[in-house]
Amino acid sequence: MRLPRTTIDSSVGSEHLAVLELVSQNSTVLDLGCGNGGLLSLLVKERKVKGQGIEIDEQAIYECVARRLSVCHGDIDAGLSEYKEKSFDYVILCQSFQQVRNPDVVLREASRVGKEVIVSFPNFGHYRVRFQIFFTRKLGGRITGFSAGKYGCYPIYLSVALDLL
Repeated sequence: MRLPRTTIDSSVGSEHLAVLELVSQNSTVLDLGCGNGGLLSLLVKERKVKGQGIEIDEQAIYECVARRLSVCHGDIDAGLSEYKEKSFDYVILCQSFQQVRNPDVVLREASRVGKEVIVSFPNFGHYRVRFQIFFTRKLGGRITGFSAGKYGCYPIYLSVALDLL
C-alpha cells in the first residue's frame, strides 16, 4: 500500500520510505541498530506497528525514549538469544548492517527471530558515493555519515549491491 508523500514529513529519507512500503499494517517489528528511532517512530505512526528497537549507543537510546519508543540497550553482534523464534513479523537492519562485526551471525539471528528480514545498506558502488569516498579520503577527511561508533573501531564493510548475489 503506497502512502501519498504529503502525509509523511518531507525530511524522511528514501530508505525509510522504502522500508515503510514493505511493512504491513499492525505488524510486529524489531529494529536492529535503531539509532535515534526515526524509522521505528515512522512505522509506529504510519503503520501502527508494535515495535521494539535494539541500540548500542546510549545517547541514541535517550532519543528513542524521548520519542516514547520501546528500545533496549544491546549489541546485536552478541545475538538475539532472549527472543523466541519467529517472534516478530519483521526484523529490520536499516543502515546498520555494514557496521556489524559478525554479519553472518546477525543475519542468522534476524532470520530466526523474524518471519521476514529487511536489510538496507549504503551502496558503496554508486558513482556519487565513490566520488565522496575518493575525495574525502584524498583530502584527509572522513566518510560522512559513517563512523566507527562509540564502542570501538568496527570495520565498516564497503559493500555494493552485487556482493549479495
